[in-house]
Amino acid sequence: MKKILAFVIGLGLASSAFAQGFGSRMADVDLDWELGDSPFSIAPVSYVFFGFNSLVNAESDLKAHTGFFRSQQLGANIVEVAIKPFEGARFSLGADFTANWYRLNKDFMWVPYVYSSEKFTGRGENGLFVKYESKEANGIAEVKKSLLTVCTFSIPVNFSYTFGAFTAMLGASLDINLNGCSQFKGVDSQGNNIVELSSGNRYSRKIGTNRLGFNLHAALSFGGLGLYAQYTPMAKFYKGMVDGREVVCGPQFQTLSVGIIWGIGM
Repeated sequence: MKKILAFVIGLGLASSAFAQGFGSRMADVDLDWELGDSPFSIAPVSYVFFGFNSLVNAESDLKAHTGFFRSQQLGANIVEVAIKPFEGARFSLGADFTANWYRLNKDFMWVPYVYSSEKFTGRGENGLFVKYESKEANGIAEVKKSLLTVCTFSIPVNFSYTFGAFTAMLGASLDINLNGCSQFKGVDSQGNNIVELSSGNRYSRKIGTNRLGFNLHAALSFGGLGLYAQYTPMAKFYKGMVDGREVVCGPQFQTLSVGIIWGIGM
């Protein structure tokens, strides 16, 4: 993850330095596909972003076991259709893909459980869900890896305004959470056996995510490189009634993500 962060920062700084060196800001470089004389345009991969996830309104003491720098977010725009109604302003509709990683500290672990022997409404395979528990409760002496991954496909609607070398952006997205997975690797209390737990295999890693959600986001950039914040008010995991039974497929929490974004205002 450090290598990814260093790459994104280096790419943004190098691009900004290149543009400044030629005496023009990156906003002057138009890579959009203009649709004739109309104010519409189409742009692939308009921006990429990397940040850290902070858990908000998390149940119990989960937030204390994750930590801000243990949970990351990496995403990219796939395509964006925009309209420029007047100078400096831009409305856009696009498609984004985002991966979120949640890591526990060394005393706790993600553990997959089977809720029932039958599938229910497509939420998880065989009613699978995840919990976070202490390593002692599972006979683990050392935690080597404890990772929860949730990927999301989003449809963002954004408004941005460029003034000078600065660009400010506000927007909201419809989120479609894909099948996530939990992975664990550690050493048992005997100290000689490796324990590995996963919510599935490479072809079927399904946990009970909330299929639909939304987020609110904002960003401010200079020369294409800037900072962003994203708030996701809906929990990642389903909680509700299924076939007359209450089902909780995972820990309940909201997410506030902050980090760097590269590409807006270019």
